[in-house]
Amino acid sequence: MTITEYFKSDRQEYWLDQSEQSDWGAGKYLHQLLKTGSLKKLCGKGRGCSC
Repeated sequence: MTITEYFKSDRQEYWLDQSEQSDWGAGKYLHQLLKTGSLKKLCGKGRGCSC
């Protein structure tokens, strides 16, 4: 498994599209948070996050 840091990726649009295709409920929820820009508002920046 590879973990991709979305906010550091130069392929954010690609990963946003990939998350939209998820068959996992949490994947769809993550997609919605990323698409609307509300992930940071909900979760904060977190430790080590440079986004």
